[in-house]
Amino acid sequence: MEESLSGTLAIDLGNTNTVIAFQDQKDINSVLVEIPNITSSPGVIPTAVWFEEPSKIPKIGISALEMRDNSNSDLFFHSNFKRLIGNSIEKINQKNILNPNECGEKFFQILWANIPQKYEIKRLVLTAPIDTYKGYREWLVNLCEEISVDEIALVDEPTAASLGINVPFGSKIMTLDIGGSTIDMNIVKIEGGEGKSGPIAELLKFKGNDVSSISKQKIRCAEIIGKTGSKIGGKDIDQWIVDYFIPGNKYALIF
Repeated sequence: MEESLSGTLAIDLGNTNTVIAFQDQKDINSVLVEIPNITSSPGVIPTAVWFEEPSKIPKIGISALEMRDNSNSDLFFHSNFKRLIGNSIEKINQKNILNPNECGEKFFQILWANIPQKYEIKRLVLTAPIDTYKGYREWLVNLCEEISVDEIALVDEPTAASLGINVPFGSKIMTLDIGGSTIDMNIVKIEGGEGKSGPIAELLKFKGNDVSSISKQKIRCAEIIGKTGSKIGGKDIDQWIVDYFIPGNKYALIF
């Protein structure tokens, strides 16, 4: 019988790939979680959903990509939806069955249902984009009502990145996020420093209870000093490479 591990699960939903890791409460090191037919490599899940109809269980990750490759239609294939969750500014090009929020919900539901049973999850940590934090947070709060775990915490992506490389509290840093479809650059100030409290994750659930609406809980995420972005990413670079080596190519790559 496989040994049970008890601790914290972290999920970083990306627009192209999602990363999932687990840290045992007795260990300082985290491990990348591997899920058969979902992860493309340990801890890495293509952020994609294949959804045909409510009576059929959706496919996510590598299985969704395989379903798309074996089909002549992209009608049931959903990707590139994360950046639209909680984003009231960017126009949604609705060509699929599910809207971005629904895609995210299906993705998380299937992911959660397939996490290996050896992981006893006491705490779940999620990340949120800083530029659409409030809208994304609202979506997560609704989603977390269905997740059976005692404690759920939320941290903004720049703060998560800074903590990962031990940046001192109060630092001003530039984060460059090169994704599959966008490039985002943020100059942010991390909470803390000079006698101020350091950044903490915002609790959405504690001891099994929803605490997301408690007014005393201050959102302490990174402060945006400046930001810019471009709708150019790795997928565009791949297309340029194909066009360079195959001049006159009339077909777009499908991701």
